[in-house]
Amino acid sequence: MISWLIAVLLSDSFHWLQPLILLFSLSALNLAELSVEAIGRKTRLPDRKRFWLISYLLITVFLSVVLLSHLASLVYLLPVFLIFGIIFIWLSLKKKQKSVLAEWITFAFLALAGLLALNPGAMPEMGVLVVMSLLMAAYFGQSIFLVKSRLNKIDPEFILVYSLPVVILTLFLVGLDWFTCLFSFLLLAKALQAVVFTSWYNKLKIKWVGMLELGFHIIFVIILVGFSNLVLSYHTKFFEVV
Repeated sequence: MISWLIAVLLSDSFHWLQPLILLFSLSALNLAELSVEAIGRKTRLPDRKRFWLISYLLITVFLSVVLLSHLASLVYLLPVFLIFGIIFIWLSLKKKQKSVLAEWITFAFLALAGLLALNPGAMPEMGVLVVMSLLMAAYFGQSIFLVKSRLNKIDPEFILVYSLPVVILTLFLVGLDWFTCLFSFLLLAKALQAVVFTSWYNKLKIKWVGMLELGFHIIFVIILVGFSNLVLSYHTKFFEVV
């Protein structure tokens, strides 16, 4: 929802397709999760879940048709979403739906799906969508390591193992400017709260962890929107380096 909000805030004006894009992304994600459960079960799904599985399927198919007829970018991105879905389902069938890769794919899907709301009335540059989705997936993906560290599934140091390469790659691929400096500081601040103050962080009630996460997300939105001109131009530097 944050990635969708960012796309809406960066758009020139509100468009009637934007609420449908949010509904499409959430419906498709729920459809994938229920499909995994239905395939993996040895018994029939409960009637309530069967109802929601069919509902999400119909909603996703209907919205796909509507969006494909009005949203030029979806024609190019739908194969990517299908690949994400296939990999996620395959990992889930291997009982790895809670792995870092599976959860990162979920964040990447939602980041890219949310960005469909960026000026949906016009065809955006695909390079902008690629770079912004990678940037947001990298940021949101850090939360995977924070949660797993809090649950004692990984050592806190792995948060830095993820965060430092993200910071270095961001600076290398798009350069040093106000946004990348603040973005790097934000990532490192999120990481250090759990690495340096591990005992304090792990003892926090879940509602306060959620409030901290929300606070960091709000800061992320503010700096991204505040330096949107820089961010929207990153695709030129990114593809030159690549």
